[in-house]
Amino acid sequence: MKLRDELDRLRRAIDDCQVVVKVRTADLTGALQTREALDGLNARLARIENDVAIIKEYLVTKMRADTSQVDNLGGIAMTGFSAGALRAVYHEPNERAALKVLDHLDVHCRNFVALSPFLVLSTTSAQGRVDASPRGDPPGFVAVPDERTLLLPDRPGNNQIDSLRNLVEQPHVGLLFFVPGMNETLRVKGTAEIVTEPTLLASLSVGGKVPASALRVTVEEAFLHCGRALIRSRLWDPAIQIERSVFPTYGQVLADQIAGADAEEIDAAEEEANRTQLY
Repeated sequence: MKLRDELDRLRRAIDDCQVVVKVRTADLTGALQTREALDGLNARLARIENDVAIIKEYLVTKMRADTSQVDNLGGIAMTGFSAGALRAVYHEPNERAALKVLDHLDVHCRNFVALSPFLVLSTTSAQGRVDASPRGDPPGFVAVPDERTLLLPDRPGNNQIDSLRNLVEQPHVGLLFFVPGMNETLRVKGTAEIVTEPTLLASLSVGGKVPASALRVTVEEAFLHCGRALIRSRLWDPAIQIERSVFPTYGQVLADQIAGADAEEIDAAEEEANRTQLY
């Protein structure tokens, strides 16, 4: 009887052990399956990261090779870079870069304009052809009637009126103001209209010479641009100014470009125009 009881006890212990083994086995199987799933996910992530690196290298290579060529990558038409692809190459700007963009000319912007004797005016035709034109006069030649308006006189030039013809087709402009000795520049974006009001033009005259027209620019964005480009170029450093003789004169260049043109005649005409027709 005791032997039978002991045998039953052992059988029950064995059954309990089998249950424990089954539970442990299930737990181990689940853990192994979880580990295998995790390893699978890590492998997929590694493949995705590798694909991203390949795509990034492809985009950079294509951009450097030919920014005008249209390629298809992943069903997305690419002309050079898309906005999204650019962020694979460039970090997001810091918060300050976005916050500095104003929708008006504050006191610092207005003071910068008052000190500036030179700017570059950018315009675009209806066909998307871009033009950049230099404009210069004594400091303060661009008037600032209010915090959202600029008045830019149009002084005598070559009469090709590239900028004005563009503005007849579409009004968007960009202006880049420079101040000698300052590495920072002022960038202004907005729309412009050509004005010929006599009273307004008279206020922009120099030595009694009234401009033929002026641009009234409505400011949409304005901000100070950092000085790295001018620092790298050493633009205001007299030590890097060239001797004028190392480059041909204006007349010599045109004589090479225009059949039958006389270099000396062109240079003489330009010298006279620069002396008597600046305004």
